[in-house]
Amino acid sequence: MNVLLIKPEPYEEPEIREYLQALDCDVYIARGQTDVCRVLSERVIDSIFINLINLEDFSLIRYINENYPKANVVVISEAGVGKAIDNVRRCAFEAIRRPFHLNQFDEVVKTVSKLNKKNG
Repeated sequence: MNVLLIKPEPYEEPEIREYLQALDCDVYIARGQTDVCRVLSERVIDSIFINLINLEDFSLIRYINENYPKANVVVISEAGVGKAIDNVRRCAFEAIRRPFHLNQFDEVVKTVSKLNKKNG
């Protein structure tokens, strides 16, 4: 499974990358919109984890959903942005709130795998 991490926090990136790789995922990192577009044009991405930092990230989520509808979007956010997360859930696959446990990534990857197999 190909996974794209968008704007991961520097202190979280190594741990998340290692964990996902242990789940047999190929992990790609994008630090900004240019990186996102490059990775999405070069690879078939199954799951996208985006660190929700500001309002511009909502337009990036919308862009991904409109142009890459088969990619499942997972939003990572602070616990204090619950209302924003509820709005994102209308177009995103799932959300992970900080503080998170790495096993939440495992649950999402398993769910996405099942959906991908089901949708062919």
